[in-house]
Amino acid sequence: MIEYRLKLKSTMIQPYIKKRIILVVERIHVLIFHKKTGLDMNRFLSGLSVVFVGTFFSSIVLYLVNIFGGRIVGLANFGKFQLILSISQFLTIPMIFGLSTASIKYIAEHKNEDSKNLVMSTSFISYAAFTTISAVVLFLFKNTFSGMFGVNNNIFVLSIFFSIFLSSFYISRSFLQGYLKFKMLSTLDIAYSLMIFVSFVTAIYIFHIEGLYGLFFAYSVGYIAYLIFYLLSIRKIRLIFDKEMFIKIIHYSFYAISGSVIGLLYGNVDKLILNKYYSDISVGLYSAYYISSTVVISQIMQIVITLFFPTVSSINNKYSIINKTKILSWLIFIFSTLLSIPITYFSLKIMGGSFQINPALIIVFSINAGVVASYQLRMWLINSDGLSGVKTTVFGSLFIGIVNFLLCSMLIPKYSILGASISLLISNTLLCLYFSYMVIKLQLKYEQ
Repeated sequence: MIEYRLKLKSTMIQPYIKKRIILVVERIHVLIFHKKTGLDMNRFLSGLSVVFVGTFFSSIVLYLVNIFGGRIVGLANFGKFQLILSISQFLTIPMIFGLSTASIKYIAEHKNEDSKNLVMSTSFISYAAFTTISAVVLFLFKNTFSGMFGVNNNIFVLSIFFSIFLSSFYISRSFLQGYLKFKMLSTLDIAYSLMIFVSFVTAIYIFHIEGLYGLFFAYSVGYIAYLIFYLLSIRKIRLIFDKEMFIKIIHYSFYAISGSVIGLLYGNVDKLILNKYYSDISVGLYSAYYISSTVVISQIMQIVITLFFPTVSSINNKYSIINKTKILSWLIFIFSTLLSIPITYFSLKIMGGSFQINPALIIVFSINAGVVASYQLRMWLINSDGLSGVKTTVFGSLFIGIVNFLLCSMLIPKYSILGASISLLISNTLLCLYFSYMVIKLQLKYEQ
């Protein structure tokens, strides 16, 4: 009887939240664009309300894990874990090989369920093969690769394992996005974040796993759980490898992986150079500022992009979407910057006295969070335009990635964390301006 009442209450609350979110967004849409939402926007809002619940819940849980995790394991160990995370991001590149982005696009584009399943199964089999080969090569040459990254063998081996778990999370999530299964996506987001939280508490207070291993254990369990849940959901689908589909996916993946390489170099070179000239403590403090400034904004943007990319990919004429994206990008920049300032300050206060508060760094990182949130919407709009779109983002990211590397090389040795943050802000601002220009060119294409 109690179980029935709880279930009934849950089914009553969820539609209410969904209706309230849609109503609020519809009013904002009328206020900004002076007209009611269309069919495509209504479909987007319906999915947005579902994803919002899962991502909002998981973001709170992961925020607590990061904040209290940094406080419990200490600044140096937190820095080491962030190094593992940064290296793992690089190692996932040959494992995923751009299949996650390509899968979202082609699964969403196909209307026939059998065609969707063929894209998914071909991508999954390819991912399993790439991951196995990559892991074997990385283990065989771990001494060489650990030297390239400037870390000891222990950190690198942990990074290999972590990259396997992380890549499984990325590929599983991309399949759900492609199928537009936002309800399942929301459910799994909640489940895996709870697994991370419970695993972290268990590791620290029951198994007494100290230092960075507690965080490593918790996130690994969460990513593995996500993959298991996804595999259970597709157990009735027969996995088939189709050669023609593989060639089509790989053609798009080639450019997607190029963008991934550039993006990861762009997003992690600052930490690697900081580690080279300073210490784990500098990396830990820099990461604490970066995570604190982006933790909420990135989750909000994750909700938007989760629906935005597959939805826009399925629309042939993107002219009306482009107009709205241009306006929303500037509003997102203002909102994200203002929201990030207090969140960064209070997050650092919670993390403890070893995480020193610097007002200049808070301002720089907060503006950077706004810039990144703003250009993400433009970037994924461009990516939705097929091969020409992804080539555009790859070229721009490559150029700005080189600029970021040069800025970090010049500023970090002299100004440490402040130099890294300024390099990041200048690079992201240039990338935002580039994407703004390319969106204008894309709009002219659809006007014809």
